[in-house]
Amino acid sequence: MGFKLAIITTGLLIAVSTSSWFYIKIQDKEIATLKANAVVLEQKIDEQNASIDNYLAKQKETTEQISKLNDQNLASMREVSELRNTFQKHSMTNLAMAKPGLIENIINKGTAKVKTDFLELTDPKMFEEKNEETINN
Repeated sequence: MGFKLAIITTGLLIAVSTSSWFYIKIQDKEIATLKANAVVLEQKIDEQNASIDNYLAKQKETTEQISKLNDQNLASMREVSELRNTFQKHSMTNLAMAKPGLIENIINKGTAKVKTDFLELTDPKMFEEKNEETINN
C-alpha cells in the first residue's frame, strides 16, 4: 500500500508541477504583454504631455494677443472720446455762424487742394514722363 501511495503522490506531484509550469508560462506571456502595453502607454502619455504643452503655449500667446488688442481698443476708444469732446466743444455750425469768412477760406483752400490733387492723378501725360526717363537711362 505504501508503494501505491508513493506512485499516486508522485503522479499528483508531477501533475501539480506540470500545471504550475504551464501557469507560470501563461503568466510570463501576460507579463510581457503588459510590459509592452506599459511602454506604449508611456509613449502616448509623453505625446499627450507635449500636446498639452503646445496647447498651453498657444493659449498663452493668444491671451497676450487678446490683451494687446484690448489695450489698443481702449486707446482707440479714448481717442474717439477725445475727438467727440473736441467736436462737441468746436461746433462747426456755431463757428460758421460766428465767423463765416474763416470757414469759407478753409473750405476754399481744401477745395483747391482737392482740385490740384485730382488734376495730378488724372493727368494723361504723367506716365509718359516716367517712360521717357526710363528709356533715356
